[in-house]
Amino acid sequence: MQRALEAGAIQKILPYEQMKDFNARKEYTFEVGREGQIREEFDLHDVILKILGRRPWTVIRSATEAGEFATCDHPVMLRPAGPVSGRMALGFGRRDASVLFPLSKHVMLLSDADTSERVIHADRQMVAAFNREVVLAAQPQLYAANDQFVFFDPMTDEAKTGAELSAACRPPVDDASTEDVDVDDQSWDDAECVHQSVDQTDTPQKGER
Repeated sequence: MQRALEAGAIQKILPYEQMKDFNARKEYTFEVGREGQIREEFDLHDVILKILGRRPWTVIRSATEAGEFATCDHPVMLRPAGPVSGRMALGFGRRDASVLFPLSKHVMLLSDADTSERVIHADRQMVAAFNREVVLAAQPQLYAANDQFVFFDPMTDEAKTGAELSAACRPPVDDASTEDVDVDDQSWDDAECVHQSVDQTDTPQKGER
């Protein structure tokens, strides 16, 4: 604090009790300029690229009979590579973290330290498992070539198709309490579950909402 004061970053050092009271009242906001965020992104760009380049990568291919991969508006997915106890800080440089990225409707990229294969041919169950991660990552938009892609429902673990996505996004509501429940508040992380229908191309594209 003294160095910050001497550098002119702050005007004065407040007594501890005054700072404690100020924090308890929560009468403040934090604002970060867009320019500062853009500068940080540029500074991190090369660092992240080098880290991703050092990770092992596997190409997951799905045959037509296995179904297609979906993608979403947050397609780079960072996930724990195994069981997690308590809170875990994930990062692209951690060996116990996996990275998923849908490249097209028939190709998914996977970076996982425990996966030695460089190419994996996915069956329908594996495609459904990866699409489950895509559904969870959507905030709020999900994209697919059609509504027949298969995924495991994150709430019930049942295999479902994209045509059932909207119903799967919200938990069942007891009929007796429907008057007191706002269904829009039941979606995961307050995100809408949206299916975007796009052309039958190998690379998903955004369609009409």
